[in-house]
Amino acid sequence: MSKLTLNEYQDKAMSTCMPESDNLFYMLANLVGEVGEFASKAGKHMRKGKLHITTMQRDEEGKILHTQMWKISEEERHLMLSEIGDILWQTAGLAKVMGVTLEEVAEENLKKLASRQQRNVIAGDGDER
Repeated sequence: MSKLTLNEYQDKAMSTCMPESDNLFYMLANLVGEVGEFASKAGKHMRKGKLHITTMQRDEEGKILHTQMWKISEEERHLMLSEIGDILWQTAGLAKVMGVTLEEVAEENLKKLASRQQRNVIAGDGDER
């Protein structure tokens, strides 16, 4: 099975977009809604003791080391992944209506993060650091 690129995903996902939804306001408003649904599920899992926030630690090579954060069933995990999928769909739509591809967004984001890391401001505050 070949790997799906971000642009292939965006094209396939947007083939399911209804014409009434193909606009900035719909994509933005529903992206916020989908993130809220994910946050609500995570909050409920936290309240029930199934999700724990841990401090991430890295080894000498930079590999992330942490303890198990999730104690949810496979069904609960599937529902969480479904919400992440909805977030990705809305993000793909938002990029499309703005005239960019997901790969362009990803490449620009990686450039920004690399610059911040190189300047040692990755953990700083503010958009323009």
